[in-house]
Amino acid sequence: MTSDLRLHPRARRRLEAIVAHRAWAPAYLLAGPVGSGVEGAAAYLAKAILCTGNSPPCGVCACCRQVAAGCHLDLARFAPAEARRTDGQEGPIEVIRRLIAHLALRPSVGQRRVVVLPGVDLLQPAAANALLKTLEEPPGAAVLILTVRNPSAVLATIASRCQVVHLPLLDEATLTARGANDHLAAADAHLLARVATAQTGLASTLEPARLRGAWEECGAVWSLLAAGDPGALLAWVDTAVKGRDDDLDLWLAAFGLWLRDGLLLAAGRPAEALCFPELARRLPASRLPPSAFFEHGADLLLTAHRRLAANGQAKLVVGDLLLTLQRDLARGEGGGYHGPLTRVAVGRGG
Repeated sequence: MTSDLRLHPRARRRLEAIVAHRAWAPAYLLAGPVGSGVEGAAAYLAKAILCTGNSPPCGVCACCRQVAAGCHLDLARFAPAEARRTDGQEGPIEVIRRLIAHLALRPSVGQRRVVVLPGVDLLQPAAANALLKTLEEPPGAAVLILTVRNPSAVLATIASRCQVVHLPLLDEATLTARGANDHLAAADAHLLARVATAQTGLASTLEPARLRGAWEECGAVWSLLAAGDPGALLAWVDTAVKGRDDDLDLWLAAFGLWLRDGLLLAAGRPAEALCFPELARRLPASRLPPSAFFEHGADLLLTAHRRLAANGQAKLVVGDLLLTLQRDLARGEGGGYHGPLTRVAVGRGG
């Protein structure tokens, strides 16, 4: 059942109806912003399609266990939107071609192959058109599960060939209540609810204590940014960044929250709108860069994620990100911040 997924009730009912019908379509398009549960919904649907139990997904048959472990022979994930042609690595169009070849294979275990394809809304035209040709003549033994954050960016001809499931965001009150039902402390449940409704991806899946710790580390990094010493900033990178690992992903998620909250503050939103309302105390209006600085920072963070996904060196990627932000503060870029840098410092003690 979908009861363990954080889904909007309307989306849950739609998925349950699809599974109960068991007349699998050649392709499904799951559309929802970060925090809506799209990834979990895709996994649920894949498990249901491959399940051999009487009430899919039963969760106990060998196929369900293999899907949960990520080792089912008839389940594959392709991510052309994350591919970047660098140093001989394949680009998006090559990934789509490899996907097409995979779909032509007969199922190894059951009656169908399932392919999960995230980020279809990010595909370039050539890759999107190659995918469209596959959807126009889908293999009979395969089911594609496409996920998107922005359905308006998907070719209409692609969407028209899929069963579309929209996944709205849950409201903060519902998420807080759910956290309380999961026996989270009130403050922790409220924090995770704010983070989830902020559409910040990984951050909404983290333990509150780890998330708070990483957020405090972002405060220390902000102090280094504002101090204007590139050497001190790179020394932090050399010490803190060991490679592409869980700790780095955690810090990047927290830094995304920092930038997001800073943008809201700069736009005049109240502290109650922030994931971490205490940022309003640490960055009062007199010390706050303009909103364009935080917007540029969010763009830089997205670029860093893409470089890391393309196997970029973690220390180099994070160093470039932070040095560029430090330069923006020092030069008054990102909207023209001209205040004294010492007044922007935000350490752990605020």
